[in-house]
Amino acid sequence: MSRYQFTPGHHIAYRGGIWHIDSSDPNTQVLRLRRLSDGQVISMPMKEAVELLVREAIEFVSYEEATTTTPNVSHWVLADFASKPAEQKKKGLRRLKYVQAVNELNLESFTEKTLTPVIANVAKEIGDPKPPSWISLYRWIRAHKQAGSDIRALLDDNASKGNRRNRLSQGVTSIIKQSIDSVFFRLSAPSVASVYEDILLRIHKENRMRNPDDALVAPSYRTVLRQVRKLDPMLITEKRRGKRAAEREFRAYGQGVVTTRPLERVEIDHTQLDMFVIDDESHLPLGRPYLTVALDHFTRSVVGFYISFTPPSAISVMECLKHAILPKVALHASYPKIRNTWDVYGVFETLVVDNGKEFYSTAFEEACLQLGINIQYSPPRQPWYKSSIERYFGTVNRKLIDSNPGKSMKELVQLAEYNPAKDAVIMFSSLVEIMHMWVVDIYQQTFNERIEDTPSAKWRKAVEKFPPILPRSKSELEVVLGLQETRKIQPTGVQFEGLRYNSPSLAHLRRRLVDKPVVDIKIDPSDISHIYVLDPIKQEYIRIPAVNQEYTAGKTLFQHQVIKNNAREHAQSTVNMAALFEAQERIQKVIENDRGLIKKRKGTQKLARFNNVSQKTKDSRTGPISEETISRDDLIQENETNQEETVADATPQSAKPSEDELLASLYEDTDGWEAGYTLKRKGEEERGE
Repeated sequence: MSRYQFTPGHHIAYRGGIWHIDSSDPNTQVLRLRRLSDGQVISMPMKEAVELLVREAIEFVSYEEATTTTPNVSHWVLADFASKPAEQKKKGLRRLKYVQAVNELNLESFTEKTLTPVIANVAKEIGDPKPPSWISLYRWIRAHKQAGSDIRALLDDNASKGNRRNRLSQGVTSIIKQSIDSVFFRLSAPSVASVYEDILLRIHKENRMRNPDDALVAPSYRTVLRQVRKLDPMLITEKRRGKRAAEREFRAYGQGVVTTRPLERVEIDHTQLDMFVIDDESHLPLGRPYLTVALDHFTRSVVGFYISFTPPSAISVMECLKHAILPKVALHASYPKIRNTWDVYGVFETLVVDNGKEFYSTAFEEACLQLGINIQYSPPRQPWYKSSIERYFGTVNRKLIDSNPGKSMKELVQLAEYNPAKDAVIMFSSLVEIMHMWVVDIYQQTFNERIEDTPSAKWRKAVEKFPPILPRSKSELEVVLGLQETRKIQPTGVQFEGLRYNSPSLAHLRRRLVDKPVVDIKIDPSDISHIYVLDPIKQEYIRIPAVNQEYTAGKTLFQHQVIKNNAREHAQSTVNMAALFEAQERIQKVIENDRGLIKKRKGTQKLARFNNVSQKTKDSRTGPISEETISRDDLIQENETNQEETVADATPQSAKPSEDELLASLYEDTDGWEAGYTLKRKGEEERGE
């Protein structure tokens, strides 16, 4: 994934136009934007720009896109690494092994002498019978760096291959080099556009002294851009930012954990909170929730977290990453009691994880590869390798949990003196709210001796020199962190888990793929109201809404699967919307009966899982996170006029399971979730074929 910042030189798509960020005032935090089409200049507070990015009203664009097209913001997303053919991914991962091996060394230069030993070592380690030449490795290192560590830069771009001969004359090549040396390598860091203008001026002056038949032909902007991209990144940094900055940016980690900037190293881990939580509606104990936290090592700031009653899984990790990377623009709208800001966000450089199976999932690894995040696995039985996050969990349990009445008192429980229904007085919505309040107003504002500052102040000072890296758009991040499947486009749209997704854009794509309308799709497990469909021709994802928004709005994949599985038991035919609504009502009745019986705590914990008692990412218009439970009043009644998705339930009464059987099936963990972050489907697959 290409990396962007709200800093001078970058471009954004906003209100149908392309805008150049001319300047950024560090004191007022105001951006000066200039529209390329007519030169109109406006000012925009940084805070507003960040919020518009999350709400998908702003999208970053590259210089090439800015000068050639006007993107349709939030309607398309470039194809991600996960959607590439297996052979291409295998080749990219092989090249990445060599690049990462070089990045781990503190090489002063990339030459045949320095790279050849690295190539030999990696080839032996991975059993590569055809190791690359040192010059090929050098090109891979450059491409990977220039793409913001996006692994897609290491893939073959066969579609764009053509005549590779250098068609520049010696005179033009010499002028390009002169302009790069005299213009591009200034400490003021001019843009490539400034270099191009200087080249055109030099060629014009040169041609005035030449015969017309011998005149130099000016290169295109893309040609100059390619020449600049061939430069050594370390040389560019040294010339434009100084030797010290180059050494700092290209250094390798030494012994011990030493960081010099925010998001250079982020540690992530899970813990089960030592606290009993009760349901907001029935006030019955739900059990002990799980907390997933991402912590920045340099500033000790909490970058993001995720709370749920689901044991640690790929979903927990992906949702925590999403919360950490995106700005928390709706924090105060969701929690008006919070007094301070939580301006911690951005893409990490390195993510330190333990050896849990959720961190070995294919989707997690591929997402980090595309985001340019390097994964470091901590050695087994060495908690000090992630000491920052371990200390944070200790602080949470000591300062937040111990002082609250929901604290789990194991000794009292064993002595039968602890009544959870009486003493566990923390509702789930309150837990999530006080976790936000504690993180933002207490932890982030508390002096930390290890950094000799508060995490909030340390972050604020650090990002002035190192602005956070952002994804191109919120939609692109959803695609990267989404669940991948393959489906066939039917005249009625795309089917996924018994739901239908369709739009005019999808119909147009089907007409273009008439011979083979099979496509990759991406699903956000926390929101099934839409999916992303990959256009294999344009290599772009299109956002496609669910046909029945009434049913899918605010619903998670897990909730839908429970409802659908129950509906199958009452109908042998294809799952339909009538069965889904009816099953949802029956499940809710069982849940209400269970609340009255107060069954064992493990059962209520899984009841919480169905009721969506978890912190989830919502639509950006209402805020990045929320806590909600499903009540009977929220259930949607069947619309008899919806003939397209309604069929009669002809199942005989005797086929219906008892409430006890239904409750037992509800409490079973969902089968199929593996470390690969893919969902196995039992029986026939709904591919619409």
